[in-house]
Amino acid sequence: MAVKIYGSNRIDLDGNNETFSIRATTDDELNFYKGASTKLMGIDASGFESKPNVPAFFVYVLGDETYGNSWQKIKLANLSDSTGVTHGSSYINYDTHRFTAPITGRYAFSAAATFAAGTNTDGTITIAKNGGLDGGRSSSWPESSYSALGGVGASYVLLLNTGDSAEIQIYFSSTGNTTRNTQFAGYFSGHFLG
Repeated sequence: MAVKIYGSNRIDLDGNNETFSIRATTDDELNFYKGASTKLMGIDASGFESKPNVPAFFVYVLGDETYGNSWQKIKLANLSDSTGVTHGSSYINYDTHRFTAPITGRYAFSAAATFAAGTNTDGTITIAKNGGLDGGRSSSWPESSYSALGGVGASYVLLLNTGDSAEIQIYFSSTGNTTRNTQFAGYFSGHFLG
């Protein structure tokens, strides 16, 4: 390993395959880089951190889907929002409707699903780890028979190892529960905490 010091504002650490550098800016930021231009992290003069490579996502629930009575995985849609931005990531699998953790740590998840038709009397939703039902659960069904806007939501922090997954599962006590047919059908979001 070689260490190179450039004046009073940059130190490069040359490893076998990569160069990492620590740089101070004229506006009192301390930044960490991989190679010449890939910023890994920054700390400003007030102590606020920026981490542009932190795993995070926001995806929509697939609209106009009908679910029967049992525990079921909520399907995710590969959609853009009104600005044309897709908020998913390479960590979302739209075939399995799961998030897969790229790094071990705690993740904060939030999920909601809104329904336009059905007669459900249960409203238990969970953020499931590796397909099990050991995540955060919430019950909040507004009525047993609804014509629109019946829905549930949940938030939870899960400890995931690299390769573990998280998904939304919901329990219905009746058949014929259909998600709304728009981007208002719900969402699933997550963010790496550390």
